[in-house]
Amino acid sequence: MDNTTLKHFIVLSETLHFGQASARSSTSALSRHIRQLEIELNESLFDRDNRTVQLTVEGLKFQRYARNSAQQWDRPRTCWQLVPDPRRHTKDLRSTCLKRHQRHQRQPGAWGWSGF
Repeated sequence: MDNTTLKHFIVLSETLHFGQASARSSTSALSRHIRQLEIELNESLFDRDNRTVQLTVEGLKFQRYARNSAQQWDRPRTCWQLVPDPRRHTKDLRSTCLKRHQRHQRQPGAWGWSGF
């Protein structure tokens, strides 16, 4: 499973339409990624027929995981792109990324999470 597969799953789970979800890639590539993901997870993530696409219970569970994973994957890249040019500024990558990361963390105690 890679980030592209996760993003394909997320888009399809939000649109529930293969044609709309395949705007940036072919429908067959999207379908292949979803089929490979279902085989890898050994779960059916979508109920589909010729007219409709719906998430299964397992698909709903996986949707939360996929969104979180894709967000975690994109966070370092986003942070890196927002770092000021070191030739013009004195901020360093570590402090800038740490501040941005801390803003996205859950509050201690929320949902049973107590932090480190």
